[in-house]
Amino acid sequence: MGPPSVALSLHFADSELAGVQRWPGPNGVAGLQLRWSAAAVVAPAERPGERPRQGHVRGLLLDLWPAPAQGVSEAALPLGALLDGELLWQGQRLRQLPLPARLEGPVSLRLWGRRGELWAWQGQGLSCDAGGLPFFESLAC
Repeated sequence: MGPPSVALSLHFADSELAGVQRWPGPNGVAGLQLRWSAAAVVAPAERPGERPRQGHVRGLLLDLWPAPAQGVSEAALPLGALLDGELLWQGQRLRQLPLPARLEGPVSLRLWGRRGELWAWQGQGLSCDAGGLPFFESLAC
């Protein structure tokens, strides 16, 4: 994956999850693809001495593999605004994910919805890239 035009960091808290679909996955291993309607991100400061910029990207896709054997429907996910989330990988507990990301090996993702829902997935890989997606400092109209 090539680097995006602006290095971003995905924050699970305050992001909005739009849905899930089956995804062919790498090397023919079926996976899941999570669609974010508004992914909370932090972009680096534009100039030295300035603060990082908080904002959102729309249409972010997060790919997970393999897909659970029992399948996952949108009803099983905490769709809408997320209260929090964490990613466990190589002994690290991450509440944010530097983008672009391609994690290989055992990985676990947990997402908590604002209504108390919890979705947990364990698998062998994850990828996410915001390259080409527009960065919005505010979602206000």
